[in-house]
Amino acid sequence: MSRFIPSLAVLSSLVFLALAADLNAQEASYYYERGSNWDQKGDYDKAVADLSQALRIDPYYADAYYERAYAWREKGEFDRAIADYNQAIRLNPNNAEMYVDRSFVWTMKGEYDKALDDCKEALRLDPNNAYGYVGRADAWKYKGEYDKAIADCDQALRMNAANNIYVFAYYGRGCIWAEKSEFDKAIADYTQALRLNPNYANAYTNRGYAWSEKGEYDKALDDHNQDIRLAPNNARAYLGRAYVWSEKGEYDKALDDCKEALALGPNDDAVYAGRGDVWGNKGDFDKAIDDYNQALRLNPNSAAAYSSRSWAWCEKGDFDKAVADCEQALRIDPKNVGAYINRGDAWCKKGEYEKALADYNQALKINPNCSKTYRRLGWLQATCPDEKYRDAKKSFENANKAYQLNFGKDWTYIDTLAAVYAENKDFETARQWAAKALKMAETDKTAKEKDKKDINARLELYKQDKPYREELKAK
Repeated sequence: MSRFIPSLAVLSSLVFLALAADLNAQEASYYYERGSNWDQKGDYDKAVADLSQALRIDPYYADAYYERAYAWREKGEFDRAIADYNQAIRLNPNNAEMYVDRSFVWTMKGEYDKALDDCKEALRLDPNNAYGYVGRADAWKYKGEYDKAIADCDQALRMNAANNIYVFAYYGRGCIWAEKSEFDKAIADYTQALRLNPNYANAYTNRGYAWSEKGEYDKALDDHNQDIRLAPNNARAYLGRAYVWSEKGEYDKALDDCKEALALGPNDDAVYAGRGDVWGNKGDFDKAIDDYNQALRLNPNSAAAYSSRSWAWCEKGDFDKAVADCEQALRIDPKNVGAYINRGDAWCKKGEYEKALADYNQALKINPNCSKTYRRLGWLQATCPDEKYRDAKKSFENANKAYQLNFGKDWTYIDTLAAVYAENKDFETARQWAAKALKMAETDKTAKEKDKKDINARLELYKQDKPYREELKAK
């Protein structure tokens, strides 16, 4: 029986090839490790460069595709991230976390059903993967399925998982509570996330927004300052602080922060939209519209930018354009509460009160805890020039609910209650609330001189035992 005996040359070649393969693997691993470290440090350009080099050496390196996908995601290059996740999953189809991470990118792209499909596959592969529930909660949140999202976060928190998963679950649930306008619960969850990870910048950002919604602007500033300390190169950290300065009436400080945000994120549509909000709050609606236009050039599918621009059109008296922008926002995001509220405001100005009531009520169906919607309903039902739409009892119920949800920290809610008491013929109480609203407005930098004159004019009506009626201002 013959036997093949390799020559010394063949053996040498095989040894050489094995050594070369080992050296290539070591070199690819070196670039992978360094790229991963750059990812952790937030230097995503260097991460991409090193991970790309690892893949040039070893085109079948699944973890390198996976890590590079994360870098692309953080750079906002979502299509490239998806492409790399696809490659990683092709090479390693049983890795549940790869599916979850891809789901987050689908969510960022607005492809919520694809995100849900990825989470479903991840949980099929690993039913005890808490990260899969967190990812699915994120997709449910953006679909407006808040109860399903909270249930998934709750499930993740019941499971035995790594500390960072609990951080994401608390943070994610906090975001959902904020969407439901349950800001105390949101703050509690953000605080729990920060207890587990005191350096989690995003939790400071969102807790800051929640404090702002409660009118606790100093606490909000503290959180946004912490966010900037932890993420000084993050444009949206400055944008968060700009929002607080604007709510405090410190518009120049807000614009300075927007300028810094634009230097860091010149192609971030949210930054332009945020600066548009500041210009609008300052009363410069032309500049606001310019910024919203730029936001929409960068992201034509931004429902938030359309909704915000509608507010500016309404303030300029162009109610038809306001309605058109709201309708576009709702085509993109049918559950956009702000768009329903803004369209309701435009209908009111046009004298289309039936349509206004329908929009306000639809906003409440989506978010039953929105104080702004209750305030508008209370105001319309108390001050409408058309008697058909006035309802003293309902106006009180809605205005009082708005006041409770707002914690009595905004003079516009006090002013609304004054008008409601007048409609209910309790003029003494109306005078007290109007006087309180005027006093608050006089110390509020966001209140314009016209606002204060209008409150005073209503107070004079209440002194004559007369209710206030809005004027029809259709263009």
